[in-house]
Amino acid sequence: MTSMNQDRRRGRVVIGVDTHKYVHVAVALNDFGGVLGAEKFPADTAGYRQLIDWATTHGHLLTFAIEGTGSYGAGLTAAVRRRDVGVIEVMRTDRRDRRLRGKSDFLDAENAARAVLAGHADAVPKSADGVVEMIRTIKVAKDVAVKARTSAMISLKAILVNAPTALREQLQPLSKMALIHRCAALRPGSLTTVEAATKHTLRSIARRWEALNDEITAHEKLLAELTAAAAPQLGAAFGIGADTAAEMLIVAGDNPERVRSEPAWARLCGVAPIPASSGRTTRHRLNRGGHRQANAALYRSVIVRMQHHEPTKAYVARRTAEGKTKAEIIRCLIGGVSPVRLGQRLAVAPRSCRGMASLPRQLLMASLSTASLDAPRPSTGVRDMPDTGPNNEGPAKGLDTAESTTDSDGRQGMSYVGWDWASRTHDVTVLDDDGGVRDRWAFEHTESGWTSTLHRLRRHGEPHELPVIIERTSGLVVDRLLGAGHPVVPVHPASFYAARPRWGASGAKSDPGDSYKLADYLRTDGHRLRRLEPTESGLRELQALVRLRDDQVRARTAATNQLAATLDAHWPGPRDLFRSLASPIALAFLTDYPTPQAAAHLGEVAGASQL
Repeated sequence: MTSMNQDRRRGRVVIGVDTHKYVHVAVALNDFGGVLGAEKFPADTAGYRQLIDWATTHGHLLTFAIEGTGSYGAGLTAAVRRRDVGVIEVMRTDRRDRRLRGKSDFLDAENAARAVLAGHADAVPKSADGVVEMIRTIKVAKDVAVKARTSAMISLKAILVNAPTALREQLQPLSKMALIHRCAALRPGSLTTVEAATKHTLRSIARRWEALNDEITAHEKLLAELTAAAAPQLGAAFGIGADTAAEMLIVAGDNPERVRSEPAWARLCGVAPIPASSGRTTRHRLNRGGHRQANAALYRSVIVRMQHHEPTKAYVARRTAEGKTKAEIIRCLIGGVSPVRLGQRLAVAPRSCRGMASLPRQLLMASLSTASLDAPRPSTGVRDMPDTGPNNEGPAKGLDTAESTTDSDGRQGMSYVGWDWASRTHDVTVLDDDGGVRDRWAFEHTESGWTSTLHRLRRHGEPHELPVIIERTSGLVVDRLLGAGHPVVPVHPASFYAARPRWGASGAKSDPGDSYKLADYLRTDGHRLRRLEPTESGLRELQALVRLRDDQVRARTAATNQLAATLDAHWPGPRDLFRSLASPIALAFLTDYPTPQAAAHLGEVAGASQL
């Protein structure tokens, strides 16, 4: 028994935490997904200490999977970091899981831990312990004040619309600032008339506007000082002021090294295009995800550059001559300013992808003197995840298909095959145990394409050890895979669609991306799915004949329904003569007499002979 406890304590333990205002709920899972324990703790300093001490009783190689690291979980995240324990930020579970399993605090905590075990969550939370957190709090105060100032101006003008005529005609022609100063200096006197009450209201709102304006000015001064101290080279770039620099710093956080690459930064800012391809159609759509405030800040910077930056103005003129619309040019500019050397000022025309988004990150990294972009990621206690997403990005490592599939522990790794099929082409992705892309390709639906694909799959293992997941339950594709010896895991398209939110809320879709998601779905949820094992050739032929007969029966039913609808519209008589329009006698009659005119000369004797 002692040996078993020691083995358990040597294993990795993931602590999932569902955070709330007054209480945190924690669930501990081992490396195989088994529940080790569950407990509730107060959301205060003593509760944080009790939670961490409770977690250490289950093992020493800990990873915390915390929901809401930027809100109710911020205190716990800081306490865990001070104990030098890895923390992963976990998003809310997808709706399909909540619909199937229900919802409770313990289930949410368990789902958070399982998301880390499956590799779906690997984001490092913001540290929120430096100058960037100071900028964020001041930015919140400024944004609230700006919103209140705008509301005050709207209210003032609304009161002015219904003011007494003499007062309205006196104040309405004034400009905004003149109106504010005039209203702030009004003397209502004793409140005995409507005009006096209106003056009192206008003066109160105007003085509120002035106080808010002074507050906003003070906030802007502090933001300019803090951003200049934190990232002086960022503010030196053309079109990036203190407000935009503050927004970029807030997105990056006090530990910007958590953003691994420029493509990841572009995706975080919502400027990376989303693939929306299928079959022979290849296209991309706008990214409506990401940090919307950062996206808006980049948009404002682009507008400034279009008006005042000569290289950008020349680029706009060239693209306009090529037939591009203004909206298309803005999209190109947001995602297409060429990268510059760290710390240098941007002074070249836009041309390469993700540059406007990459520029703030480059200058942030240079100004904050953080680790190199190629530095290893901070230790989080989880397996190394691939630097690729499911949306048709390149594989994390340039693995050759001839490489060994043995993992770091020296054991033979499992492979999972995702298969996105179409009438003319198929996309295939092979993943390893940790979700890394081992191989990916597309092939034509031809005999040579099938032969090369089945041969390529053999490089990753024997067919009976290489399951394939596909979005259909039967057909020639399934028969061909079963005939080659591969176990086939059919999944209904509706079930797979319900699981898509786990790979992101953007709804991106492409054939290579779908094959990746299918393989990852098999890797994490394969134990829940039904598996078709290879069968004898005679049984497969019988199954093919049965499917062919079912297809023909459905086609006959559809043709009969179409015939009935046509007769109802143009010649209802035969519907009353025959019990079934699919009967041989009904079909023979309609063949000889397809129209009412053709059957008009039939008498009772001739008609009886036909029936």
